[in-house]
Amino acid sequence: MKNSVVRKIKSLIMGCLIVVRLMMSLSAAGAAAACDDVIQWEPLRTLYEHTGLVRSVAWSPDGCHIASGSTDQTIKIWEVKNGTAVQTLAGHTDSVMSVAWSPDSTQIVSGSADRTIKIWEIETGTAVQTLTGHTNWVMSVAWSPDGAQIVSGSEDTTLRFWDYKTGDLLRSLFAYGDTVQSVAWSPDGAMIATGGHTTVKIWDAATGELIQTLTGHTGTVYSVAWSPEGTQIVSGSEDQTVKIWDITTATLLQTLQEDRYSVWAVAWSPNGSKIASWLAGTAHIWNVEIGTLIRRIPASGPSVAWSPDGCYLVSTTMVIWGTP
Repeated sequence: MKNSVVRKIKSLIMGCLIVVRLMMSLSAAGAAAACDDVIQWEPLRTLYEHTGLVRSVAWSPDGCHIASGSTDQTIKIWEVKNGTAVQTLAGHTDSVMSVAWSPDSTQIVSGSADRTIKIWEIETGTAVQTLTGHTNWVMSVAWSPDGAQIVSGSEDTTLRFWDYKTGDLLRSLFAYGDTVQSVAWSPDGAMIATGGHTTVKIWDAATGELIQTLTGHTGTVYSVAWSPEGTQIVSGSEDQTVKIWDITTATLLQTLQEDRYSVWAVAWSPNGSKIASWLAGTAHIWNVEIGTLIRRIPASGPSVAWSPDGCYLVSTTMVIWGTP
């Protein structure tokens, strides 16, 4: 019975991704080539409805929906296949700074400038938990790969771990003497990466122990993301660089020089071949292997997200880019 349920879920997920691709007119035969050929990317769909600046975007793991958090104090859930907003989640009393999906794509966690974290049921559009304790803006939230915990970073300088089911605070760490700008859970769930001040820090997710501090940036680290295999981290900084780090050796592998502007967001493509970064109204797409910039895309706002198959990119401009 358990195996049949798992197969059914996998079938539904694959079905959703196939529908998305067909609705965007991308043939199955040319899918792999199109995903890699970002030079041919065009704006495919624009998602309108927010009345404020969009601060954060996240693509659901099943590929069906995009979540966006805005200064208008709402989160919107968008159906990718037709570009319509199917839910508006209202309840925060200040800007929504960060959104992240549960691993099963049924819930959203949001962090806000109102100092709270909310967990939302997508089907009903209701907040099922409100997590309190931060004493300043919640800048970044992430869900553990197993769905059991949520981690948050705040302007109050703390990194906090929460039990998803009970809402209990499990652990609070003073991560920096400054804002925790970005948090990211490793793909295997064993580690947390944080960005803040001028460093990237790696924490043991089970114990809260600091494992590594990666130094080399000369400005605030605004964003961090893991490689799909979990052995590398990419960071974006106020110092106008994107840096790629090897976690096993704690060494800097590459520095990608940006265009005289702070790098506010980074995201690693699902197949590991590309990195997207955001700065000053433009998303840059980099070839990881050779460290070259291969495409600039107009994009406003400090967040970018890849689709689960790596064929599309959405930014806080709320434009989906891909091959027509």
